[in-house]
Amino acid sequence: MTRFTVLSDKLPDLEGMQALVGGLIEPVYGPNGELVCIANEEALCCAEPVLNDAASRLACRPIFGDVFVLKGNALKEWERD
Repeated sequence: MTRFTVLSDKLPDLEGMQALVGGLIEPVYGPNGELVCIANEEALCCAEPVLNDAASRLACRPIFGDVFVLKGNALKEWERD
């Protein structure tokens, strides 16, 4: 089972983002550029990778493992950094 979290208030620091996805982070941009999913960079390399259906539907491409989506203020902070 994978986790799908939406962050809209404050962007966590690097360690916080890594804790949310369970490893190294990788940004995945949606088709229109208005959506940013942060995924576990190494999720596909796991012994048994698990597709994250919710994130895959949003990004219009397969995404594996735990993911969080940035919205609102969290997205604005990401774009500034």
